[in-house]
Amino acid sequence: MSVVETEKLSKMEGRIEELSKRVDDLKGDINSLRNEVIATRNELNSRIDSINNSLNNRIDSLRNEMRNEISGLRREINDLRNEMNNRINSLENRIGSLDNRINSLENRIENRINGLDRKLDSRFLTLFTIQISMWVTIILTILFR
Repeated sequence: MSVVETEKLSKMEGRIEELSKRVDDLKGDINSLRNEVIATRNELNSRIDSINNSLNNRIDSLRNEMRNEISGLRREINDLRNEMNNRINSLENRIGSLDNRINSLENRIENRINGLDRKLDSRFLTLFTIQISMWVTIILTILFR
């Protein structure tokens, strides 16, 4: 080989070594970047898991609060229903009592009316009898005068 060729070969070997170093540096940078990506992914996964756990805990807490609130509302509704039923029963009892009192008053009024009718009938008969006897007396007086 000639000197020129040797120099060319030597230059080429130098360039190959340079390129090899650059490739090695790039491999190191790539590995470094890969490690950073893995670390970032692991950190993000950890954060996502933490956020998921926090959200799940919050959802469970809200679900329990809502269940408790619904249970409380159901108790209030049942209490109101019972109170309304008690009031309705009380009103029905009062109405029944008023019905009995009204019936009693109606009976007393009917008895009084019947008693008054009998009194009026007997008074009317008495007056009618008196009137007839007056007429009979008048007629007899006229006839025998």
